[in-house]
This record gives sequence, structure tokens and C-alpha cells, in this order.
Amino acid sequence: MAGNTLSGNIGGLTRPARVVALNSAAGYSLDTAPNGDYQIPALWPDQPVQLLVEEGEGQGLDVQFPLGVYDGTTILSIDQSSAVDIDMSGGDVTGLNLSVPVTPSITGHLTGDDGLDVHGSINLCGDGGCASSSLRAGGSYAFWNLPNGAYTEYVVAFEHEDGYVTATGVSSNVDDADAIVVSGSDVTRDVVVPAGFTISGHISGPLGEPIANANVSASKTDHQFAASASTDGDGNYTIRGLSAGEYNAGADPPDGGDYVGTFWWNPNGNTTDPDEAGVIRLPAGAIVLSTSPADGATGVARTVLPSVTYSDSVDVSGATVLLRQQGLPVVTQGSVSYNDTTHTLTFRPRGRLHGTATFVFEVSGVTGLDGAPVENVSVSFTTRR
Repeated sequence: MAGNTLSGNIGGLTRPARVVALNSAAGYSLDTAPNGDYQIPALWPDQPVQLLVEEGEGQGLDVQFPLGVYDGTTILSIDQSSAVDIDMSGGDVTGLNLSVPVTPSITGHLTGDDGLDVHGSINLCGDGGCASSSLRAGGSYAFWNLPNGAYTEYVVAFEHEDGYVTATGVSSNVDDADAIVVSGSDVTRDVVVPAGFTISGHISGPLGEPIANANVSASKTDHQFAASASTDGDGNYTIRGLSAGEYNAGADPPDGGDYVGTFWWNPNGNTTDPDEAGVIRLPAGAIVLSTSPADGATGVARTVLPSVTYSDSVDVSGATVLLRQQGLPVVTQGSVSYNDTTHTLTFRPRGRLHGTATFVFEVSGVTGLDGAPVENVSVSFTTRR
């Protein structure tokens, strides 16, 4: 059986589009003609279908929200739950002419705080799903066909930091994401992306000869890949766009060379065992390793001594340490101590804290022994009764 055909025209297209017959065996997408005409053949008479119109070819690696679905009216609906069945039992359905709705968009530019172009992509997610846009010339991006709602963006950059878009830049913490609210109007969101930190060095053979075209990668200490770079003709490399944290660095010599496998950097001698790789801390000075209690902790004892542990020795002589109950202007009185063996700063409150209350613990003004500032700390926790 050849089946029946669904055809018509999609008016108002400004970019190539495709049509899809949902709920049918012919669920593949078909390009519309340049003038918007479409035709979907081989539809079974006893199988009602729904019509979806999506972005077509020519968008590079972009994945955009669909243009809309047929909801029984002459204008496509971007609310996919409003799609209605099209009865194919009476034969071909022709002249189903529809127009593209006017929908909001999110557009903007990504620029590096180092003045260099940002390359990569940016992802957008909301209640209605996710989309992605490649970064074009000048770091421009665009998302179209957006249902109203709140969205978050995530930057995937080649030589700048990855992260969720915040009000001031990007962050690896999803809780820092600054939601973009779409409510019927276009939104512009420009982002300044930190250049981040770099790991650079030189790859050479046992006789000191430079190894060109080697792939050098940086991975988090849990072996999660972060970024990579290739060595130049002199064996030099620079891995860019790394956020603060701890990394291992490994080099893979080029195919066809005299060396096989991944060699991991270790200050006591390179190794082929990734579990013996040396730790590279970024920034090179001290960083915050942990806080106690952890941010968001609940059921914390009222006798808690809030503390921050650093990766290396730090100078706390100029530090400001505050503990306050959330919503109250009064600062909890107490004393500060620092243990240079464990690199831990501890605040000792005068007396027990109130029960079933939320406290904010803040530490700022800590520096490394080289005078470089160490990241500030702000955590909240809730005590038990």
C-alpha cells in the first residue's frame, strides 16, 4: 500500500525548515521547498498523525526549538502539547497551509575578558527542553522559537572557561546561574567569559629532543577531561581556559612515533599510571579545599566551629570572618584561629548557636604567602533543634 499524502505550505519562513509526521511509521523529517511547500507521503490511512515543523539544514551544529506544531488553527503553535491529530483515513490531506508564529528569541555575544574571541558553543535549557547554538563571528549566538519561561545558559568554550552564565560571567556551579525569563519579547544577553588559567610546558624525548604534534590534556583529579592542546614544532604547549581547581596533565605522543601510551606529569618523574599523576593546582597559589559545614548543610550541631581548609599555607592576618544568623543584622561574636599544619581557619563562637536557624559563614581577605588573594568563602548552614 502506497499510503496517503499530507501536503500544504508553511508561510513566513525566513530559514530552511523541515516537516515531520509524528506518530507515524514515516516519522523522518522532510525538507520544505524554498517557497514553503511540503509533502509527506506514505502515511497509513488508519494512523492519525500530528504535524511538527522544525528548523532545517543550514544551521551548522545548532539544535533549535521547533517552529511549532499544527494545533487545529492556521498558525503553528510552539506549545507542542497542543498538537492535534490529522485524520488520514479519508485519503490524501492537501492544502494544509499554515504560517509561522512570531516567537521570542534570545541573542547575544560572548567576549573574553582577555580581549580574545570566544570559540565554541552555548546551550540553553528550560522547562520546554534544550537547544544549542554555535558561536559565530564575534562570539554571536541566537536561540529562536522560544516558548515563554525561564532558561539557563551554559558556555562550552575551547580556550576560555566553561560554565553556567551568571549575572557577571560564568560559573561551574549551577546554583549561580542567572535565569533568563522569556515573556513574549526578544531578550539580549551578552556574556563576558573569563580566560581562566593555563597550564603550559614542553614535551621532549629521553635525549631532550622536542616532540611536536603531541596531544597534552588536562583532567580533573577524578579523571574527568577538561581541555587539551597540541605541541608546536619546538615541543611547547599551552592549555587554556581552565577554571580554578586541581588537575593532572598527560601527554600522548603523535601516532607513528617512538613512544606509545599516555605519560602523566609527576614532579618526581613522569609515569604511565594515571593514579600516580602529580596534582597541578590552579591558581598556582592556595585555593579553598573545603568548608565545614558544607554549603547548604542541615541538621548541624549548635556547638559547631565553622572552618575553611586551604590547599597551602595562607596569611589570615588581614582576614574578615563573619558569622551571622540569616535575616538578622547582628553578627555572632567569637574568635578566629589558624592551624598552619592543616591550613585550616576556624571560627569559635561565644556560646551555642540558636537551634533550627540558618547561618551564613563568610571569610574574605585571606592571601597566599606570596600576597596573592585567595577566593572568598560564603556558605550557609542550618542548625538542628
